[in-house]
Amino acid sequence: MRRLFRVYFEFIRSFFSNVTQFIKYQLVTKFILSMIIIPSYGLISGFLIKSKGYNLLSNGDVLNFLFSARGFIFLMMMVFTVVVEIVLEIGGYIAISSKIEDRQSESGYLDLLKYNWNMLPKMMSFGGVLIVIYLLILAPLSGFGLKLSFLKGFYVPNFVMSVIQTNSTFKTIYYIIVGIVLISSVFMIFTFHFMIIYGQNSTKAIKSSFELVVKNKKKFFVDIVGITIINTVVITLGLLIWALALMLFFSSSSGFFGKSLAIFLLQLHSIVILLISMLVVPFECLHFTKIFYQLVPSEEHVFVQIKEKKKKSILDKLFMRKKTFIAICLVVLIPISVFLGVFTREFLGYNSQIMIMGHRGFGDGVPENSISSIKKSISEKIDYIEIDVQRTKDRSYVLNHDKNFARVASSNNTFINEDVLNLTYDQIKEIRLGKGFGDKYKNEKVPTIEEVLDLCKDKIGINLELKGNVDQKMMDDLMDIVDKKGMKEQVIFTSLTKSNVEYIENKDVTFNTGLINYLKIGDYTNINVDYFMLEENEITDKNVDSIHEIGKKVIAWTVNSEESIENMTKLEIDGVITDNPLDVKDKLKENAELTENELIVSRFLDLLNFR
Repeated sequence: MRRLFRVYFEFIRSFFSNVTQFIKYQLVTKFILSMIIIPSYGLISGFLIKSKGYNLLSNGDVLNFLFSARGFIFLMMMVFTVVVEIVLEIGGYIAISSKIEDRQSESGYLDLLKYNWNMLPKMMSFGGVLIVIYLLILAPLSGFGLKLSFLKGFYVPNFVMSVIQTNSTFKTIYYIIVGIVLISSVFMIFTFHFMIIYGQNSTKAIKSSFELVVKNKKKFFVDIVGITIINTVVITLGLLIWALALMLFFSSSSGFFGKSLAIFLLQLHSIVILLISMLVVPFECLHFTKIFYQLVPSEEHVFVQIKEKKKKSILDKLFMRKKTFIAICLVVLIPISVFLGVFTREFLGYNSQIMIMGHRGFGDGVPENSISSIKKSISEKIDYIEIDVQRTKDRSYVLNHDKNFARVASSNNTFINEDVLNLTYDQIKEIRLGKGFGDKYKNEKVPTIEEVLDLCKDKIGINLELKGNVDQKMMDDLMDIVDKKGMKEQVIFTSLTKSNVEYIENKDVTFNTGLINYLKIGDYTNINVDYFMLEENEITDKNVDSIHEIGKKVIAWTVNSEESIENMTKLEIDGVITDNPLDVKDKLKENAELTENELIVSRFLDLLNFR
């Protein structure tokens, strides 16, 4: 244990002695990525998408595109961008860490880049394919492993995770993938070290990493686990002390001066959090590089050799005057803090105008897509219901989500396993909903769209999702039914298929339309709809702002967990679809009633991501 503490504090001293190297390298790298590489990737991919006749690829369109010639070029570009980012980020951090271990002087950015650029050909092997599969598929699927800046948008949507968690087969497959990623992460941990420091190709580097870990497994796991535990305890204690001190100050600060000072500290805290987030990957790279050199026999040590920097860069000169720079930043923060002290609620307050849409009628506790669920939403004064409408064999329109009624039917009717499209309304009338809800809802019938519209008129909005075998006749019928009921303003027609909502818009622009997105490539600019229904992981400030700039609205789906409700109700979105509408309603009310001091504390907790 004593050795572990000695190694840990030596590592911490080494990191903070050289932290400016990592910060400068990070700043230049982020600039190159955000201003050159990623925009170039965006422009070329946008050209490929538009040349295929699309403005936005959403849902099913994505797969159609990816299996085309242009889609293949798009995928190759994505792989190349990932490899370039590995060279820029991971390659640079490991090269700097190796030089630090050898007590070498700092090198210039271009020299580091030239050195690491030699790693590109080393990725052109079977091992390189494995690394790309790991980064692009396995790590995002599992939620574990190395995540590059470019790959932050790769994730498993929450609605997919909910399906996985409720299906034993899917859950087993998922945990097998998680296990593969965890084991791969352990045994491949030094792959990039062997590529960058020893010049090995990716296949040989994977093998060398595996052998090094196996040969030194006891020392490896003791050092990794031990130092990780120490690090976690130190960081947690530090954050807790810092958080408690600030929260105590925020909650007790009174008067205009106290409030302005609290806001000043809040801004300072956000800058510190930003710096910490920037340094997480360099911190880990130096950590693993130190362990790497402890495991490799000393007589086999090789260090990165890059010439010393001769000329000071602009960043070097700026960091030489860091005290002046910090002082200027602090002075700039003062008037901003005073301004926010005057308009605290206007700038720090949360959005209280978010529409609540009860998922499939209402949500939990009531049979989905039923009259009872709709009545529940009306009685609880929910803003909208979200329902699924399908066409029957005899062209009636009924509510149901799945292709048949097997999952929701409480009766053992012979029709429940038949597709809705193959049943007449007279057959569907015999089916009873409420499976799993006991006797309370045993007589629940399948509603028609006419029954729903009559019940909802002048009482609640309707998010009407087009389901099943949707064609122009179905859309014409539903538009005509809604129009004759005089309910255009109350209804939003939504679909997963872009052509469906565009058909409605082109036929009658006075209807409200919404495109449901769980997967997209491209931008929203030229899509002719009124609402974008985004899977909650797609709800970013950038996406929301870009949609609002073109005069459209943003609805998040499906916002169910406590964490999701906490996060989504603090964003500038226009609505949420949820199975827990009362929880969302309570949270919106709670946010609206926060005092100015409580708002400052809440914003502080948001930054810490404690909730």
